Amino acid sequence: LSCNKCGHNAKENRIDQATFKCVACGHTDNADSNAAKNICCKYIYWREVGPKVAGKKMKEEFKFDYWMNKRRKIAA
Repeated sequence: LSCNKCGHNAKENRIDQATFKCVACGHTDNADSNAAKNICCKYIYWREVGPKVAGKKMKEEFKFDYWMNKRRKIAA
């Protein structure tokens, strides 16, 4: 239920089984496509950040939300 564009997470983002529309930013997508993009981002995140944090206390800069927000700013 998280928006791949802005990260907003709400149950209301899912209009029906197949339709996703973010109530925060208005981004619309097929629900499965939005979910696949979120999964892809998590995979890329763990490939990039995982080796840096293995066995250590995670710094703020390596937390997923911080990492995604940084990438959203770069893409904008």
